[in-house]
Amino acid sequence: MIYKQRLRADIDLAREIERLIVNNLWGEFESYICYGGNALNIYNESGTRLYIRLIYEDKDKVAVDLANINIEETERRKGNLTKLINSLKGNKYISKIVISSVLSNEMHQFCKKNCMKYNKQLETYWLDIYN
Repeated sequence: MIYKQRLRADIDLAREIERLIVNNLWGEFESYICYGGNALNIYNESGTRLYIRLIYEDKDKVAVDLANINIEETERRKGNLTKLINSLKGNKYISKIVISSVLSNEMHQFCKKNCMKYNKQLETYWLDIYN
């Protein structure tokens, strides 16, 4: 198992991570917190959509699971996802970044380039963050 949820959702921490992600995205985005702080839905009218699960691992520590990533064609291969991952790496509350259900070759290459660990059975990549 890559991660195990231990604590209930923390809505304030979810809001902070939501602001971090939205502020580091490219363009105008709408967002809302789902399931009492356990997920974020971030999207724009151009077709980019991120569905993010927050897995609370310990007090003030959360794994960010980029569970569904759909980036509009015109914004691909511009370093936007790299910028987003790097901003997540620098946050003191984030202990792990997970990209689950990686199905496209493009996403496999992105994860490998960013030195993420791989679980073939789950088609999932992750990166441990030590802040």
